[in-house]
Amino acid sequence: MGRTTAIAAAALALCVSMSSACEGASPHVVPAESATDTLGYANGGKNTVPGERQIVSSRGFVRFEGTGRAKGLLCVGSSYAWHSPAGEKLGWFGDWGMAASAREKDCVHVLWERVRRVCPEAPLCIAQSAIWERNYTGDVEFLERLYPEVKDFRPEWICIITTVANAPRTLVEQEPVDRHYAMMVDWFRRTNPDAKIVLSAGSSGPVVAKAIRAFAAERGYPVVDFTEFLSKPGMRATGLFKHGGVANHPSDVGMAEMGRRYAEALGLLPPCTGGSPN
Repeated sequence: MGRTTAIAAAALALCVSMSSACEGASPHVVPAESATDTLGYANGGKNTVPGERQIVSSRGFVRFEGTGRAKGLLCVGSSYAWHSPAGEKLGWFGDWGMAASAREKDCVHVLWERVRRVCPEAPLCIAQSAIWERNYTGDVEFLERLYPEVKDFRPEWICIITTVANAPRTLVEQEPVDRHYAMMVDWFRRTNPDAKIVLSAGSSGPVVAKAIRAFAAERGYPVVDFTEFLSKPGMRATGLFKHGGVANHPSDVGMAEMGRRYAEALGLLPPCTGGSPN
């Protein structure tokens, strides 16, 4: 058995040994030398927020908001989408997209607000992807164990926020992300093959970004690239948090711009002709 296969098998075994929702504890298998062993840090993103235990909750890795399970918005992402309170260690006490000042100001909820202008009763489903990113070589069964509740959700819109930034550099060097990323997207898309979908690139370096763009081009999916606009002044929460990794996340302004760009890519508003960063 190869190393990457063994990692995936071990991660699945840990997940199976817990409850179906993994009791909210990340089945962390890939050893982290530190928070700086990730793609997000290696490629200039200064990602020093650990990929492990971003979610610590009895609810597991899936959150629902609103009522019903049909004609809604499905978002798949790590700390940009949802990070549990981390206490004094990180200085993060929210339970939503990291560095946003309130739940309604993170990129997921900004996008959801746009969706509800079109469909007021649309529910929201968030699948937290950090543990998948750390162990992305897992197979379909691994995804099913991590996100069992998602199979009952029928989205009209899917937003893949993850850029696999929490993936360990050593793992990526041994096993390219390409086919595993495609499998993940296809697995979530099967909840509704007709749903509109948008992908994300940036924060993981040029190799992974190129792979995501190539996959998107092959399928005809739009891509929102963080790289340029999040480098503009005020787009990150610099100076608002003592922990540099938290402060490197998008500010309220950055989150709003992410949500706007996702909404535009999903056809929820006309293209911006001025007034927002380009």
